[in-house]
Amino acid sequence: MAQAAETAGEEARRPRFATRVGIDPWSEVLRELDGVVLEVVESRAERIKRFRVLYPEAYMLLEAGTMLKPPATADELGEAERRLGLSLARPHREFFLTSNGLTLPAYCLFQPLQELRSYPEADPLGAELLEWYFEEVDSPSDSEYFSYDDPGTNDEIRAEYARSAVALNGAVPESHVASKEFGWILLVREVRFDDGEYEIWEHGSWHNRRYRTFGAYFESARQAIVESLDLLSI
Repeated sequence: MAQAAETAGEEARRPRFATRVGIDPWSEVLRELDGVVLEVVESRAERIKRFRVLYPEAYMLLEAGTMLKPPATADELGEAERRLGLSLARPHREFFLTSNGLTLPAYCLFQPLQELRSYPEADPLGAELLEWYFEEVDSPSDSEYFSYDDPGTNDEIRAEYARSAVALNGAVPESHVASKEFGWILLVREVRFDDGEYEIWEHGSWHNRRYRTFGAYFESARQAIVESLDLLSI
């Protein structure tokens, strides 16, 4: 009974978004999330200002009044794709053409196009440890690997794909209490589907989760973004 009540309480605290990722325009999806995030940040403005060294992104967001960034231009998008040697699917391109990165007070740091780089460049030690850790582990079969809805296999990755993966977020400083545990968001260049979408990994020290598309990742991420705002009270 107590466990059921606790689960119901957690469900009640989760935000109920009106927009639908992958259906509604990114401008509407991001504007709605921006409003939810900013409301929480403004309610904790005194603490954020007092401890700004611990919450640098929250302070930046408070000063800017929005987590959104100016949209990327078509030229900036093309230059980033040439530099990285890939071609983003239309939904992912439209994300950057709506907001070139995001300033989040917690969760992770969404980099602008100009700062995207390979995972081994962004986290050389992490990339090396990942290969070392998995070198004795059998790679999952295709039937296991491409089953994105199965929680029993969704955390299984192919470590060798990290060599050419692109880090969509930046490293979080050790002093940053609110975000340092959220790990890396990786675009997996080795897995590209017929619709142009690349697989996305959520890769951390203690967890992995794979998504078939950037939109599928963001659907999950926006829930985590709002829930992570509780860390601003630490």
